[in-house]
Amino acid sequence: LRLKSTLALWLARMNQDHLYVNLEAFPSYFLKSEPGDKNLSDIFYHIKAAKGNLAIALESTVCNGSGGICHIPPMDNPGDLWELNDGENRILAETLLYWGRFSTIIADIEFNTSPRTLQWLEMASHVLVPFTAGYPDPILRMKSMLSSLPVAGTDKYRWVLCGADYHESLKDEFESLHSLPWLQELPQRFGALNPEKHALEQLKALL
Repeated sequence: LRLKSTLALWLARMNQDHLYVNLEAFPSYFLKSEPGDKNLSDIFYHIKAAKGNLAIALESTVCNGSGGICHIPPMDNPGDLWELNDGENRILAETLLYWGRFSTIIADIEFNTSPRTLQWLEMASHVLVPFTAGYPDPILRMKSMLSSLPVAGTDKYRWVLCGADYHESLKDEFESLHSLPWLQELPQRFGALNPEKHALEQLKALL
């Protein structure tokens, strides 16, 4: 799970025109924000109150430059996320999709089989799945499950092999396999992320 969030943070760090949104009930990492800043819970309340102008509400929550990462602070508690129904979740996803404020939205979602997760997978331009060679069986089962979903054959899924280990046999299992040998889980507290040139080029290739 932390590897997933690590990749999402690096992708958000690439460009100030990228926005990181963590939609995990229990985020792996917390980016710096000021006390009193609005966060995702405020967005959820706005949606439930059917106030409209959700894009303006989103704009008011954006924090700039925490370690070079533009982001929306995570929710106050997981219950706020769990209380969203499928329709409200779709409103959030569609607003982010058509917002136009950022060129790329990096949505760090939980991976499960809930209808909300399926909505995110359906609406995403790309779904990036990082994994390590040490545990091939779970990732192959995940690949099999995702391949049964709609638009699975449209190059939506990008499989990202992380770490120095490389199993040649895995290459034959994926239509689109990317390798990031330098990518490892970030520590719980990390400083500014400064990608080297070769790493930046590899990250760009994922998008």
